[in-house]
Amino acid sequence: MRMRSLLGPDENTFRHVLASERDKLNKSIPAERCFQPKKNDQGLLSVDSETLISPEESLAIKGSQYKTGTQNFKSPEFWEIYSLSVRSLVLIDKTITVFHDPIIITPPEIGNPSNPAHCLIDLSQVMNRIDAPEIITQIRKHAINRKVHIDMEKVFQLLEKMRKLSIPETEEGSTPAE
Repeated sequence: MRMRSLLGPDENTFRHVLASERDKLNKSIPAERCFQPKKNDQGLLSVDSETLISPEESLAIKGSQYKTGTQNFKSPEFWEIYSLSVRSLVLIDKTITVFHDPIIITPPEIGNPSNPAHCLIDLSQVMNRIDAPEIITQIRKHAINRKVHIDMEKVFQLLEKMRKLSIPETEEGSTPAE
């Protein structure tokens, strides 16, 4: 088992949210499910460390990933990023922790990039409690005023490089798709 270091209270994280997943009543804010682990995630919510990566780099990594079950890349323009403060998360509930969990893929795989800034928000002690929905609501409330501005031109420049790096060259120096 690898060692995971906790993020400090003064650190922030980036949470990717599909722009189409909106609140049923207020379409200008993301749905609460965007800040809640899925059932098979064991109470862990993926984020990136704001200290280790820019929002553009974070979104470019997302755009270098294949959509689940396909060989089609995710479209970064369909995503938003919200900043979550570690201090605020712990103030919402003292059992919440955030730890660094880098994803390093060796050798590199097309559609499955490394992410050295990957972290996890551990909500496992929260999700089975009766007040879990209220805590998720508070996390979303914290996030909605912390939407991160993203320079999409920079994202696409990074993405072009990242996707090229992930395509192996043939012996003649051209890519298989050429």
